[in-house]
Amino acid sequence: MSAESTKEATADGAKVTTVVEGADATAAAPAEPLPDCLMMAEVKDFDDWHAGFQAHAEAKTFPMNGTTYTVPLARCEACDEAKTLVFRDTADPNSVAMTLYSMDMAKFGPCMADQQFVAMSEAAIVSQAPPLVMTDPGPAAGEAPSMFFCVEVADAEAWVAGFRAHGASKTGTWG
Repeated sequence: MSAESTKEATADGAKVTTVVEGADATAAAPAEPLPDCLMMAEVKDFDDWHAGFQAHAEAKTFPMNGTTYTVPLARCEACDEAKTLVFRDTADPNSVAMTLYSMDMAKFGPCMADQQFVAMSEAAIVSQAPPLVMTDPGPAAGEAPSMFFCVEVADAEAWVAGFRAHGASKTGTWG
C-alpha cells in the first residue's frame, strides 16, 4: 500500500488531498482545526484574577481570591497558550476579554465543569458570557455580524481618545 498527500492553498484556507493505493486502503477523515475563541467576563478584582489566570496558563494549581485551586488541566494543555491575550476595558477595568487560540473545548469543557474551577469562577467572576468562536468575516457571518479586533498602537491613550471621538463624527484625532 502507498500513500501520497498534497496541500493546496484555497480562498478558505488549505485543502489536503491524500491518495492511498492498495486493497486495504482506508483513511480517517482529517481532523477539523480547533476553533479560536473569545471569552468575555466581568471579574471582581482584575489584578487578583489576572495573576491567577496567568498562573493557570502553565499550571494545574494556581492562586486566586485568597484560595489555591487545583484543576484537571493547565490551560496550555487545551489551547495554543503562546497566543492567549487578555484585554481590559479602559472604562471598566474589571471587564475583560480573552482570546484563546486552537481551543480544544472537548478537553477544556470538563476542566471548566470541575468542582474547583466552578468554585474559583463563583468567587472571582461576576458574570461571564458564553464563549464566541472567532472566524474570518465573510458571507457566512450574516447581515450584521459581531466584530472583535485588536491593534497594536504606539500611543494607546491617543488612539483610544481618537477612537472615542470617531464614535460621534466621521473623523478622529489619532494624533
